[in-house]
Amino acid sequence: MNDTATLIIRTATDEDDLGALWGGDPAGHTFNRDQIFVAESARGIEGMVIIWDAGHSLVYVDSLVVVQDAPARTGLQLGDAVYRYCLEHGKTAVLFTSPSVEIAYMSKKRGAVVAGPFFRIRCNISDFHGLNA
Repeated sequence: MNDTATLIIRTATDEDDLGALWGGDPAGHTFNRDQIFVAESARGIEGMVIIWDAGHSLVYVDSLVVVQDAPARTGLQLGDAVYRYCLEHGKTAVLFTSPSVEIAYMSKKRGAVVAGPFFRIRCNISDFHGLNA
């Protein structure tokens, strides 16, 4: 894929086929698609991220999935969508888990609180400045 491909980041709709990103058909499951951001190029959906916002001061970021040959920075742009969502909705922190020691180390190095054997990571929104900062 061309690294300069134009990506549109938007909330998912009922018409979006997210099955390929799920590794199968999510039939039988209901999702609040207002809390799923997708990255779309001319060739289709390149990635998605699911957030869980239950009205607390933080949101939980669940699956962030990017297709193998997606444009460069697709994951970063989806992360920026989560950041903007948090700013727009008055959230103060993002919580996620990662099995990757590298992600845990990078997060801690940048001020996140990292705990537990599965690297539960809490990042304060005030510590981030979006993609263009």
